[in-house]
Amino acid sequence: MTRRRELKADYKREARPMGVYAVRNLITHVAYVGTATDLPGILNRHRFELKLGGHRNADLAQAYKDHGPHAFAYEVLDELEPQTEGGGQDYGSELETLLSLRMEQGLTAEGGEPVKLVPMY
Repeated sequence: MTRRRELKADYKREARPMGVYAVRNLITHVAYVGTATDLPGILNRHRFELKLGGHRNADLAQAYKDHGPHAFAYEVLDELEPQTEGGGQDYGSELETLLSLRMEQGLTAEGGEPVKLVPMY
C-alpha cells in the first residue's frame, strides 16, 4: 500500500467530531441549528454554500445576502463522544436527543439577550 493510501485509510478510520452546531446571525440574534456526524465538514459546507449564494435554507441564504458574511458565526454547541466499542454505530437518535435538549435549553447572545433557535432544515 502506498503512503497516500495509508493516510487516506487512516483518515477514514479516524472518529470525526459530531454533535450540534449553529450558524448564528449576530445582528438579528437568530441561530440556525442542526446536527452532524462530521462537524468540521458541515460547517465548511454551510460557509461554502452561503458564499456561493446557493444555500439549501432560503431564510438563512436571504439573511446572509442582507447582512453579509461578517454578521455570521459558525459554532459547535454540543459534542457527542463516539462509542469505542463496536463499529458502524448509528448516532442519529442520540444526535436528535442532543438537539432537542439544546432547543429546550436555548442560547443567549453575548449581551445576555436570548437567541431564537431555528432548525436548519
